[in-house]
Amino acid sequence: ARYRIALQDAMDYIELHYTEPISREEVCKIALMSVSSFSYVFKQITGQTFMEYLHLLRIRCAQKLLRET
Repeated sequence: ARYRIALQDAMDYIELHYTEPISREEVCKIALMSVSSFSYVFKQITGQTFMEYLHLLRIRCAQKLLRET
């Protein structure tokens, strides 16, 4: 449960700042986790690596913009 809360904070940050350059280290600080712990927990909970998640989020948002504009 503790990891889920920390991970949710990180994912909220990613969703707010996905249009900016985001580093894994930056997000780890928000989650209050080491890079290795964050990477492991992120993959276990989401099924994706941090970069996969970020890229897919950006692609989904770009697709939405293309459909709606």
